[in-house]
Amino acid sequence: MNKFWHHTHKSSTDSVTSVTGFHDGYIYKIINKYDDSVIHLENYITTPGASIVAEEDTDSDCQRFRTSRIREGEEGGEFEISSMHQNPSGPVQVWEYRQDTKILVQNSGSGVAGSDPNQLWVAVEKSEGSRIYFIKPRSEDVCLTNMGIGQPIGLYAPDPSDRTQHWVLEPTDYTE
Repeated sequence: MNKFWHHTHKSSTDSVTSVTGFHDGYIYKIINKYDDSVIHLENYITTPGASIVAEEDTDSDCQRFRTSRIREGEEGGEFEISSMHQNPSGPVQVWEYRQDTKILVQNSGSGVAGSDPNQLWVAVEKSEGSRIYFIKPRSEDVCLTNMGIGQPIGLYAPDPSDRTQHWVLEPTDYTE
């Protein structure tokens, strides 16, 4: 039995369960509770600085993101997050919080995993058992905010009543 099956299922007689928070090596579709849009790498761009936006779900690899645990800790640890759509001949691009513009982009890693707090992420459950998350960078108390279909994902102070900041993590695969 592979790890993905083991972590997302009980047994053949029990109902399917989902994993809470980010887990190392998982690939997720990340869905916004406000309008059911998903996080998407804009226009299939693989160069550093590409915007990450909200889009309708097209089941594209630009809408699937791999999590790599960098540090253990609360909320499951700190993770680098990378799109499944990458330039095969270039360095892996990871999520980065741009503090100057308050948006999410995909950028080259620093070269030393975990050295840039703007590239480390946690998923904080809104309330215990809700499976709705605020997704936050380690660097600042802000979280992903859906600014509308086709618009860059913004990062603003968490507000529990703001559904544009509520995200569902849907595991789609597991990689070693």
